[in-house]
Amino acid sequence: MVIAVALANWEVHKTLVDQGSSTDILYWPFLRLDVPHSFIQPHTKPLVGFVGRCVHTRGYVDLLTTFGAPPDSRRVMVQYILVEADTSYNIIIGRPTLNQLGAVVSTPHLTMKFLGHDGKIFSVKANQKTAQQCHIESLKIASPGEQCKSKLTTVAHINHEEITDLDPRSDAHDERPSPVDELDDLQIGELPGQIMKISKQCRNSRRRSSRMPTSSPGLALTCQA
Repeated sequence: MVIAVALANWEVHKTLVDQGSSTDILYWPFLRLDVPHSFIQPHTKPLVGFVGRCVHTRGYVDLLTTFGAPPDSRRVMVQYILVEADTSYNIIIGRPTLNQLGAVVSTPHLTMKFLGHDGKIFSVKANQKTAQQCHIESLKIASPGEQCKSKLTTVAHINHEEITDLDPRSDAHDERPSPVDELDDLQIGELPGQIMKISKQCRNSRRRSSRMPTSSPGLALTCQA
């Protein structure tokens, strides 16, 4: 969601609230604010994005930032990492500030709520029109070549064997039940293909039983494995 915040005597629109960001970011081209360069502290650690791309930083600065409109507002100190990059946003508010505010973000309602110092609950509404403008601008920033590359980007290199292993039905060890004895063909019809598999042990036992005399004519012989 995209909101507006106040810092360094300016009302800054195009502020993205990103619950997936582990840091608060202020983009370097936006430093035309009333921020003395003496406030900027060195910071050499790069930021790593979702796709693994590293972005080098140009330091950090601590600025008092106001969320909400007076009197329903709260002012907190935010440590912004300064990043030089082409983007449609001016600021990204990440988890550190959201945790400091104790904020709850509801994307279906496009609202962020947090407690004030007096225990009152404050609400900040998202600006959907500004969010759409930022999205359109972000599409214009990427060059046509980069857009084509992004479409052709390979997510993962998986060979056929690895794909087969992902199928739970295929396994190197067949766990289906199988007979423990040797099988023999038993003709059950007149056609050559009308046969069934039967255990050789059971068939031999039936042959021996058929040769034994029985005192009860018509008694059916059964095969016991």
